[in-house]
Amino acid sequence: MLALALAAVGALVLSVNADLSFQQIFGPIAVIFSAFMYAVFSVGSKPLVKEYGARQVAIWVAVIGTIFTLPLMSGSFFSEASRLSIIGWASVAYLAVLSTVVANMILYTLIRSRAVSSLSIQLYLVPLVSLFGGIVLLSEGFSLFTAIGAAFLFAAIALATRKH
Repeated sequence: MLALALAAVGALVLSVNADLSFQQIFGPIAVIFSAFMYAVFSVGSKPLVKEYGARQVAIWVAVIGTIFTLPLMSGSFFSEASRLSIIGWASVAYLAVLSTVVANMILYTLIRSRAVSSLSIQLYLVPLVSLFGGIVLLSEGFSLFTAIGAAFLFAAIALATRKH
């Protein structure tokens, strides 16, 4: 629980600056909430995977997830999709097949045979990878908040992965 709290504080600190307005803090809070919901989802999927298998659960999660995102589709979706290049369609296929179905099948296979808590530690690394990508690829700045947030996340990872 302490590692989770440290990770949440670290992600929040990484995402804010000295201006703590609602608009500034809403995004990080939404990210923390999504991580919490991912944890609920992972724990809830374990009995489904044991009952139906990793492939069935991965396919149904993809189908149901797609259905729930359909209302968010823009009005120009079909015209934009019709203009996709071969590389664009290959990217869509990669995201659909490898990043969604295959990755989820691997995740559910691991969930079936291991403790869910031991599989979720990699989520602590997401803000750090995003931080590194932002600095290297987008030329984002490095501030005191960045260093403090990263320290919290490294502490969370160390605490969560230590031997008992």
